[in-house]
Amino acid sequence: SVVRSSKFRHVFGKTVRKEEQYENIQCNASAPDSNLCDANAKYFCLPWRGGGGPFVVWPLNKTGRLPQDVPLCTGHSGTVMDLHFNPFVDECVASASDDTTAKVWMVPDGGPTQDIEKEHVSLVGHHKKVIQVRWNPIAANVLATVSYDNSIKIWDIENNGAETYSFEAHPDAIQSFDWNYNGSLYGTYCKDKNIRLVDPRNNSVAGTFLCHAGNKA
Repeated sequence: SVVRSSKFRHVFGKTVRKEEQYENIQCNASAPDSNLCDANAKYFCLPWRGGGGPFVVWPLNKTGRLPQDVPLCTGHSGTVMDLHFNPFVDECVASASDDTTAKVWMVPDGGPTQDIEKEHVSLVGHHKKVIQVRWNPIAANVLATVSYDNSIKIWDIENNGAETYSFEAHPDAIQSFDWNYNGSLYGTYCKDKNIRLVDPRNNSVAGTFLCHAGNKA
């Protein structure tokens, strides 16, 4: 038999210097069904400990220890389940929450210097907690939300967050969602163990595939 040596055999990770690390991170890690945090070229964001549903948006260039009174976005009344930066606007981030709403936030250039209590747009329409938010990668200001009410909604943020689409054909909990590369289709994984490709332009399932045998994927 032929033994092939790995190209990564002699590659080892190296911890960055202390001055290049972020310290005093007080993450609320109670959102297992989502990506929890996000980052872009300028900031990272993640849910923060505390009452209601606060989360932090912090500049990547400000390494070191985060202050104890770090500025927070505090508009949710329930735990923040997911966060996603707008791919077109670095200072715009969407949040999903246990309080059944999603919200869109605008932070100052350079990051918040005080708590932000009022969102830019609030998206109300789901009946159970919202577990995912995903911006369309091509169409600006188009945001999808996924909820435990087994529905997916698409919102026009430029039009004051108007609901433009709702898909409610999943028979069980939706556990994963993402757009394809050009934003024309999206894929979901459902607790019924099926992957679905959905065309939002005509609200139809373009394909269904049986996936893993386990309850989660």
